Amino acid sequence: MKLENCQYKTHDNNIINYYETDSNNHILLIIHAQSANSSSYSSVIKKLSKKFHLIIIDCYGRGKSSHNKEKYNIISQGDDLIEFIQYKTAEKYLYWVTPLVVSLPAISLQNQIFAII
Repeated sequence: MKLENCQYKTHDNNIINYYETDSNNHILLIIHAQSANSSSYSSVIKKLSKKFHLIIIDCYGRGKSSHNKEKYNIISQGDDLIEFIQYKTAEKYLYWVTPLVVSLPAISLQNQIFAII
C-alpha cells in the first residue's frame, strides 16, 4: 500500500491537504473530528486500504491544509469539500466517514455518496 500526500487548491486558492492510497476499489473519504487531524486514522489505514481507495482529508486549520480563519466555518468547509469531491471523483459510490457536522454538505452529493458512516 502506498499512501501519497497530495494537495488540492480550491477556486479561491486555499489548500486542502489529503492522503490517498493507490487502489482501484471504491473510494472511502475520511474526514477527521473537529479537534483532530488525518493522523487520527493511522492505526486503521493499512487494513482499510485492502478494501477501499482511501482519501483522508485534513480540514482547514489542521495538518498541511490552509490555516485561513475565514474558512473555519461549516459553510466554507462544506462548499470546498464539495468542490474537492467533484474534482476528485465521478464515481457513483463514495463512502464517507465523518463527524455529523461535516456531513451536512453531503446532501448536495446524494447521487455520489453510497453511505455516510
